[in-house]
Amino acid sequence: MEQFDEVLKLVNQARAILGCAPIPALPQGYTCSAFYCPIARALKCESSPRVGVHEDMILFGPGEYDHAKQVAEAWGTSFTEKETAHVGVPPPPALADFIHRFDNREFPQLIAYDPFEKD
Repeated sequence: MEQFDEVLKLVNQARAILGCAPIPALPQGYTCSAFYCPIARALKCESSPRVGVHEDMILFGPGEYDHAKQVAEAWGTSFTEKETAHVGVPPPPALADFIHRFDNREFPQLIAYDPFEKD
């Protein structure tokens, strides 16, 4: 089994709900970046351009209530409206684990090079 198969399955499940085509692999991204981590980049598409990933929540932008609710139901999680009109969906355990581990730099093959990052 591929290392990221379960995560990719969850991402593609959400992408289908959002009206996006499936992706064959997770994209590279930046650690600790709400909008440019692999999960945020994988969930963004024309029908859902405002998606952010925070440590324990996937945030869908204003007007994404129905999509967020459908993703939460598909993932077997809940959803909450935020004060900023964003809708938060807690990621399932496999996705939450990936987000935490990626931010801890455990998947160097998925870390995009940032020319402005200091070593």
